[in-house]
Amino acid sequence: MPNLHAFGDWLLAILLYIPQKIIEFLTDAVLSGIDAIFAACSVCDFSSLGSNLAALPVATLFILGWFKIGTGLTIITSAYLVRFLIRRLPFIGC
Repeated sequence: MPNLHAFGDWLLAILLYIPQKIIEFLTDAVLSGIDAIFAACSVCDFSSLGSNLAALPVATLFILGWFKIGTGLTIITSAYLVRFLIRRLPFIGC
């Protein structure tokens, strides 16, 4: 008679293997992108943004554009600035 408990454990291990590999791949990709950004910024001067962006690899620029990092940073910075200013108004930013 076959051991159904062992088969269930084997099936669960197979089904959990795929998400683990996907998460591992995505984590490696994000870390490689972060390493590329810091490596490019370490060899450039910060006097001009254009030279910093030109030093980034094409794949990193694609990911930054795809996730709209520039727009996101602008929105987050604006939100923090508005929050800071509203909290400075008397009787409103309590």
